[in-house]
Amino acid sequence: MHGKDVVEVSVVPTSKGEALRRLRGTVAAELGVEKVRVLYAGDDTTDEHAFGALESGDLSIKVGTGDTLASHRVPDPDALAAVLAGLSRTLRSED
Repeated sequence: MHGKDVVEVSVVPTSKGEALRRLRGTVAAELGVEKVRVLYAGDDTTDEHAFGALESGDLSIKVGTGDTLASHRVPDPDALAAVLAGLSRTLRSED
């Protein structure tokens, strides 16, 4: 699969979406819960498979320009860092 300045090659058919689904299941099982929420941010075309694998209640953030399945967008990595810092402050204030 071609991305920005990268070509991903795998020996088995897989994608970031498949990895996300498996990781979600593993984390849920380890926590003993039915479902976990995911925040996924990415800047590459290869991240679209992960955006497409997200479910209701998850948060997807596209970093930069281009078509996307993500529900939100920020212009650059610094803006993503600001979003994550704000989310952290909000979560700490709810404790």
